[in-house]
Amino acid sequence: MVAEGRVHSSDSNQIINGVPLGPEAAIVWVDNPIKEDAFLWRPIAGVTCIGEAVGKTIAWPSSKLVFENTIPSTPMSNVPTSRTVIYYIANIYI
Repeated sequence: MVAEGRVHSSDSNQIINGVPLGPEAAIVWVDNPIKEDAFLWRPIAGVTCIGEAVGKTIAWPSSKLVFENTIPSTPMSNVPTSRTVIYYIANIYI
């Protein structure tokens, strides 16, 4: 496991850091890095490792996410969205 985070979307048409998410991927908000030097699957400007991505949204392969059984009672308030979204807790793997 490289981090714990929350999944925001798996809509392949959604834009993440200026690029469409694409198939078999999810937008993840990184909460807690476990292996800080793990490289991002899709680096973003100024952020190449999981430790630098805390508090940011990143793209990650869906097959490398393992979901916990709990769902937070409130969504993240600081991620802009035009619709109500439920955020699922996920462990992020390489």
